[in-house]
Amino acid sequence: MRLIPLVLAAILSSGCAYPMMGGGPFRPPAHWAVGPPVALPSPSGRWDNVMMLEHGTPVRMLRMDGTRVDGRFLSASPAILRVETKGTALEIPQPDVARLDRLPHVGSPARAEAARGAMVGAGAVGLVGLLTGRLPHARHWAAGAIAGGYGAAQAQVHAAGPGTIYLAPMPAVADTKGP
Repeated sequence: MRLIPLVLAAILSSGCAYPMMGGGPFRPPAHWAVGPPVALPSPSGRWDNVMMLEHGTPVRMLRMDGTRVDGRFLSASPAILRVETKGTALEIPQPDVARLDRLPHVGSPARAEAARGAMVGAGAVGLVGLLTGRLPHARHWAAGAIAGGYGAAQAQVHAAGPGTIYLAPMPAVADTKGP
């Protein structure tokens, strides 16, 4: 029983031993790269972005006539966008969509993820308590729940957040200059 903290410390610290095990120099993963920001592709004319949205995603649409529609994405085909707004399903032809933005998830889905993360954090504290044979103090349970909830909430914020999904392509401008 006395060896459990020692074994736990050895397991947690052994990740630092990779360069010393003959694995060569440490190479950070590609997503750690530091450099100039990469330009994201323009959503102009990318209707495939609309068709890949998940069912129920909150969206804001600007129609070609200037009206705004807020609702939840239902589905999209190459010719029609289906959006639920105020309990009714709208079918909007693709040429009538000027812009489509994804809105952040608010309310119960984000709260449910944060609550799930808090439970995982508190469960991790409980697992450490079981491994060490000591009941954690109440502040440790609270710290685990706060850390887990915060981590899950941040993951929700950074996962497929708000942004422009589709912009209608600009129409070609006719040459108005005469000969």
